[in-house]
Amino acid sequence: MLSLADADPACRTFVIEVAGEPTPVGFGVLHRDGADLTTWPDATPHVLLRGLTVDARWQGRGVGAAAVAAVPELTSAWFPDALHVVLTVHTENAAGLRVYDRAGFTRTDAMYAGRAGPEYVMALPLP
Repeated sequence: MLSLADADPACRTFVIEVAGEPTPVGFGVLHRDGADLTTWPDATPHVLLRGLTVDARWQGRGVGAAAVAAVPELTSAWFPDALHVVLTVHTENAAGLRVYDRAGFTRTDAMYAGRAGPEYVMALPLP
């Protein structure tokens, strides 16, 4: 995913760091207008949050929640025309759903047929 994102000018990759740690503990990709019309039928300017990953050793410590909380600011800085951040999350990913819910994302009426099973489509309007 990182090499594909680096090659695509519509994508920006971010790393997740923890103070005092010598290496990043995760990453994510923001993809301008990256959702197709079946996922985001609204067709307004948006950014798709893709591949948010936190090293298993750091999960459950608030690292992912802090990263998700930073996404609106990153999106506004890198893609100022975006009106929403859109993402998909596996229906069985209870921890991910909690993080996204707490960050203000809401489920849309759409579902995404992911490779590992059904995923909810969630969106966050940007100010």
